[in-house]
Amino acid sequence: MYDTTVMAHKVAEAFFSNTWFSTECVIGIVRTTRGTMAGMSLADLIYTITFARVLFTCRESLKNEGLHSQFDKGPYREASREVAFVDDVMHPVLSDASNVVAKVVAVVQIIATTFAIYGLEVNLAFGKTNALVLFVGAFAKKYLKQLVLNAFQMLVRYSKINAILHFVDLYKHVGTQSSVTHDMNSEIAVRAEYIGAGMKSFAKIFRNPHLAHKREISLSKAYLMAGGTYQSSTWPNLNITQYR
Repeated sequence: MYDTTVMAHKVAEAFFSNTWFSTECVIGIVRTTRGTMAGMSLADLIYTITFARVLFTCRESLKNEGLHSQFDKGPYREASREVAFVDDVMHPVLSDASNVVAKVVAVVQIIATTFAIYGLEVNLAFGKTNALVLFVGAFAKKYLKQLVLNAFQMLVRYSKINAILHFVDLYKHVGTQSSVTHDMNSEIAVRAEYIGAGMKSFAKIFRNPHLAHKREISLSKAYLMAGGTYQSSTWPNLNITQYR
């Protein structure tokens, strides 16, 4: 005979053995023999170290092909660099309106080819690796129309692969939407909808005839002070229309 309580305790211990992770450098919690789990602090450090070589090769390849971008800063010419946020990278591409789309495609081809050399694949699916393009100046509408006629899609060829690069006017990254026009309208609309959707769920609660009116007000305030302020916590200064 075996005590079922002891058995249950042993089973519970087995389930939780070597399955906990810590970001406080507490040793002995999990046993790792190779690599690290995504989302862990060590994963960000490993990514920075291992991908430095890939990103450096991308940068040098773009420079060798004459596809690096520069901009004027006073009397000097500054080279634009990629911007990285943890495991996401943004490459700025500067060119005149007639050549910007072709240059973006060429840049993506170089990046995808470089990644393929290291056994990596650039995900060009919609909502993943996409391009935001802004046409400014003379003939801007003319070249934007050409992109419209192509349904905002361009063919990218690399390593015997034919892929489609999507040109978008709105891109969502880490929960925040970025637009070509750099305004906050889309982001505000989404967050306001989140707040409104949360308030709609209170309808069932408020239909309770035994719930005091004072209690209803307290619940509403609690939600708005928590969920509402969370959704609007990162807004910049807005204009009058956006505040309304």
